[in-house]
Amino acid sequence: MAVDRLSYLLLSVIVSMSAVCRGTQGKTIQEIAVSPENLQTGLDFLKKYKYVGDQMDETVVNNLIDPSEFEAIIRNMQLYMPDVDPTGILDDKTIAAMAMPRCGVPDPSGEGDETIGGRLRRFSHSGGRWEERKITYRVLNAPPELNYDAVREAIRRAFNVWQTFIPRDFVEVASGQADIMMKFGEYHHGDPYPFDGPSGTLAHAFGPAGYGDPIEGDVHFDDSETFSVRTFDDINLFLVAAHEIGHSLGLGHSQDSTALMAPFYSGYQPNFELPYDDILGIQTLYGSRPDTPREKPVTVKPVTQAMQTTELPLVCQMSFDCVAYIRGEIFAFKEDRFWRVREPGKSLTPAEGYKTNEFFKGLPSGIQAAYERYYDQRILFFKGREYWVYDGIEPLPGYPKLIANLSSDLPGNLQAAATWGEYNKVYFFKRGRVYRYDEFEKKVDEGYPYPIDSVFPGVPKGLDGAFRYNDKMAYFVKGKYYYRYNDITRKVDDGYPRPFVADFFGCNPNLYIFNGVNNTDYDYFGMG
Repeated sequence: MAVDRLSYLLLSVIVSMSAVCRGTQGKTIQEIAVSPENLQTGLDFLKKYKYVGDQMDETVVNNLIDPSEFEAIIRNMQLYMPDVDPTGILDDKTIAAMAMPRCGVPDPSGEGDETIGGRLRRFSHSGGRWEERKITYRVLNAPPELNYDAVREAIRRAFNVWQTFIPRDFVEVASGQADIMMKFGEYHHGDPYPFDGPSGTLAHAFGPAGYGDPIEGDVHFDDSETFSVRTFDDINLFLVAAHEIGHSLGLGHSQDSTALMAPFYSGYQPNFELPYDDILGIQTLYGSRPDTPREKPVTVKPVTQAMQTTELPLVCQMSFDCVAYIRGEIFAFKEDRFWRVREPGKSLTPAEGYKTNEFFKGLPSGIQAAYERYYDQRILFFKGREYWVYDGIEPLPGYPKLIANLSSDLPGNLQAAATWGEYNKVYFFKRGRVYRYDEFEKKVDEGYPYPIDSVFPGVPKGLDGAFRYNDKMAYFVKGKYYYRYNDITRKVDDGYPRPFVADFFGCNPNLYIFNGVNNTDYDYFGMG
């Protein structure tokens, strides 16, 4: 098989990084590198994990590459490093992270990777999946420090991590060709990606690209490592195997440092549970297993009689306080509850919703605006004059803070927010005015605010929500209706506004009058 084909299977598509992060204007290569030693170490790492091509050396960097592009490459790399800020600088903390043990599969590079609303998910996909319900695997050998049965048991548990959440069954076979072949090997071990000896790269895997090549799905462990089971000593085989099986199933690396699919080894966890980011990623590929929940159940208190005004499901009665696009899903907030939907018409929550502060720990009721920040995927929530920052469902310490800390030009009581991450911009909306905020400059752009109709013609005042969806369209919610805005034509699409809960939450469209008629013959997202 050609090496470039294997490169695809190993998730190592190399693309330009100029659209991922904007470099800090004016920095030189020397300022970015900090020292010649750091530059050489950084280049070795970038080449090893396919952020740059093998031809990239110190001469090329110093003479041929734009410093802002090099800084953007480093910043993207830092997004996958635990406890490293994405500064774009090869500082000592970044160099130290490069020495940590990790998976050999390259990290997603940005442009061309699967995106939502113009920004990378924290999880990512490699481009394929297994269509068969039954997937076979075979363990070919064992490292010298472990007996074969101990290896088989650890790998069985690793498969169970994923099988719990998706409609696929993993079956071990003792002979012949399996879908996923698993082996231990050193240095050059039969594919174009040799291992590097103790520490460094622990293992790698090949995704299900759909070419029918026997290597698809295979997992290779570096036999130069010392593996262990059910102990904090050495490298825990179960955790490494579970991570690599994620690649075999089609997942790429995650920027969430707490995720199983984060590229760096995190150490033995005796009571391991698959994190939310990994569940979201794998179920986006395969759907959920009918006999298991998508995530831990959330306790829902009974809806009061005052809230239940008719026999309609509660969500179908709603106009929302805030609608936002977070982690590949639409979140709609009302008072102390929220609802989620990943695809139009397919709600992930019961009709009565979930309690907001039982999911996003400590978040107050009555959220007015929210968005997911492009460069670190943290979630910002706004209410009154304050805002909160969350890493997944966990609040960051030190919040809430005043919105004025983001910029003194931003008002309180914002009505909606939407991010155009590829331009590092966030649009905030209040009372018919638009504030465009630059994430890297940390200020409202010159000339703003503008009237909403001059920035988004046809979009009304008094919004309750705004977001960009995975079709790259902008969606604006007001009351029970929404407007789909086309960035190319710079106008609201024909046929809008439409009923939001009918199109997105599957409520009966006969209950809603829009465009002056009671419309039952409708086509949203080309899906009608």
